[in-house]
Amino acid sequence: MLILVKALFSRSEYKRALPIAAALPDTARDYDTNLAVARAYYQLKEYQPSIEHYEKLVLNNDDDRFNLCRAYLKVSNKPKAKVCSRL
Repeated sequence: MLILVKALFSRSEYKRALPIAAALPDTARDYDTNLAVARAYYQLKEYQPSIEHYEKLVLNNDDDRFNLCRAYLKVSNKPKAKVCSRL
């Protein structure tokens, strides 16, 4: 099932991939899958779930940190966006 989820994410089929990813037990999800979930919510403009998933990860990518900052702004959390932009 993890292979299916990753394939759907790679094809930007976020609406199909998210329910399948949510059904996976935490132990079956790796870092890349959790990151893909955060990115998918962001792409679907579901910013609060995106934030919740991004916050659980160590973000090594500037694009992901930028998306997290923008998601904070989209939900009107300017203090966190300001802190996030300094990282």
